[in-house]
Amino acid sequence: QGQSEFVRMMAGVDPAMGSAPQVRDRQGAYQAIEGLHSAVSQGVCYVSGDRKREGIFANLSIYENLLMPLYRRKTRGGWLGLIAWSDLVGIFDWEVERLAIRMGERGNKITSLSGGNQQKVVVAKLAATEPKMLILDEPTQGVDVQAKVELLRIVDDLSKRGVAVAVVSVAVPFAVKAAIPID
Repeated sequence: QGQSEFVRMMAGVDPAMGSAPQVRDRQGAYQAIEGLHSAVSQGVCYVSGDRKREGIFANLSIYENLLMPLYRRKTRGGWLGLIAWSDLVGIFDWEVERLAIRMGERGNKITSLSGGNQQKVVVAKLAATEPKMLILDEPTQGVDVQAKVELLRIVDDLSKRGVAVAVVSVAVPFAVKAAIPID
């Protein structure tokens, strides 16, 4: 019925037909979301229900999957762009604890986790970027009941921290609060 297509367009994953959605930047000016790069630069993040195709890098570790969006922000060495691994360890540990991700060693492949814990890693990596808006398309698809409850708690916590949240889900009836200014 178009829900997934709509949120993918809002998040810049798919191109808009006609005019592009807009978000307000820090200065109050409206900026068009013309693609994934412009959405990310404006603090709009997208979580797909299909984590295997659009959420995780199956051949990488849990650590790498969670921290990949932060690599560019946490570099040193000028044009060399050396990743400051020591800065990332604290972020990783904090997100794992905050989101109650059950895992073994952080160097294990992400595929060693249950589906629910994989999806929590996907949400954690985006939460670590401190988004302004989080768009979730069927975020609890293919996860057990306990993981659904934990994922929805995480989404609620993000909305309480001022992150605008939009959720499309046929399986989870709940209201999401959003911090979106109305003009």
